[in-house]
Amino acid sequence: MHVHALGPAVLAYVPTGVHRDRLRLAVPSPIDIDLTEIERR
Repeated sequence: MHVHALGPAVLAYVPTGVHRDRLRLAVPSPIDIDLTEIERR
């Protein structure tokens, strides 16, 4: 999963990371998702 965030200095979305097994973020709000539990189509 590719994650992007709005960069206040550039007023555009910038990449912040690529997550494969677990998505764990603290900003803008805490989130923790085990990506291995999501079924693919």
